[in-house]
Amino acid sequence: MRSRTAIIAALAATPALAQVTFDETGTGGFDLSDDALNPTAFVFTEGDNTIAGNVTLSNGSPTAGDRDFFTFTILDGFELVELFVNDWQPDNAGFVGINLGSTGIIPSGPDGGDTSQYILANLITGDDSGLDYLPTLRNNIATGVFNDATIGPGTYTLVIQQTGSEFSEYDLSFVIAPIPAPASAAALGLAALAATRRRR
Repeated sequence: MRSRTAIIAALAATPALAQVTFDETGTGGFDLSDDALNPTAFVFTEGDNTIAGNVTLSNGSPTAGDRDFFTFTILDGFELVELFVNDWQPDNAGFVGINLGSTGIIPSGPDGGDTSQYILANLITGDDSGLDYLPTLRNNIATGVFNDATIGPGTYTLVIQQTGSEFSEYDLSFVIAPIPAPASAAALGLAALAATRRRR
């Protein structure tokens, strides 16, 4: 696995489109959707894409509680390489689930959906703050299967919830990087370059 330093260095070496920086409670922010069928939509580009928000009483009625749903689209040629928990507080357990597609899955409560459709899912706690959370999500507690597949081009929906009475605040950074060229293709490219230089 590439280190965060190596990834950031590689990203800095190439021009990038504007990344997403969204704070639900910050200037210009708005409440992220709590509707699984109509998530808030983002397009993640190369670099760090940051989403911050808060959730509480996620199994409550729409007026009593809140869970957040948002979609993120990864463009062709790119993949999600890390998902850093910049902050989760206070230190209590919440839940994060990611499924394919542009609509979400309610993870619990009377309207809970088919959680076996999560490709990534796990609890989130204060212990995850400052760490790459993607390996934890790959250890999918909804299916009991470790998912090591590439999270590549496409649209995904994420839900984050706190079913307790705690008012939980989160700050997540999704690191998007180019999909590495296959080793064989890279080797062929180097061989062609070497042959060209020899002919000069």
